[in-house]
Formats: sequence, structure tokens, C-alpha cells
Amino acid sequence: MTVKSRQQGFTLIEIILTIVLAALAGLAAFVFLGGVVTRSVDPVIMVQDLAASRQGMEAATVEYQSYLAGNITWAAFKTALDDAEISYTTVTLNPGDTFEVIEATMTTGQQTISALFSE
Repeated sequence: MTVKSRQQGFTLIEIILTIVLAALAGLAAFVFLGGVVTRSVDPVIMVQDLAASRQGMEAATVEYQSYLAGNITWAAFKTALDDAEISYTTVTLNPGDTFEVIEATMTTGQQTISALFSE
């Protein structure tokens, strides 16, 4: 009487086919999610830029409070804006006004904060 032994395990073809299918599934997942992973840093950069802009504008506001308290002159306040690399333009509300209004703008990356300061 002949006893046939039953083979156990996988053949080499089955193992190679499984590896190839897993690689294709991994490639499809990478292609689909690859853009999401690389763009996930954008919100972090935007928050960092906003924080830097806010910090610069807070420094300008502190200088403006010093001007209002009489500790510095209007020219010194404008110089402080220049030192903080805050761009500003003079806003004319009515011709012949005796005071000056400036619009200060702090831009970092894609984030911009503006404020109005009056003499």
C-alpha cells in the first residue's frame, strides 16, 4: 500500500505573486496619499508665518503706545516701524488735515496683518 504524503506550504509562484500584488497595492496607496503627505506641512508654515506677522505688529503697537504716552516722537515711531521691517503708507483722509494717519502692514510668507495708526 502506497501512502501519498500531502505537501504543505506555498509554491514559489504563489509567494512571488503575493509579493508583486502587495507591491502594487503599496504603490497605489503611495501615489494616492503622496500629495496629501507632502502638502500636510502647508498649514504649519501658514501658522508660523501668521505668528511672526502678529509678533511684528505687536511690537509696532507697543511703540505706538509709547508714542501715545509721550515717551517717543512720531518720527521715532515711524523709525521703529522701519527697524521692524514693517511697510507703511500715509493715508490722507481729508486734504489739509493737521495729523497723519499711516497704514502699517506686516507680511511674512503668505500672511499679512495691517493696522492704522494716527498721529
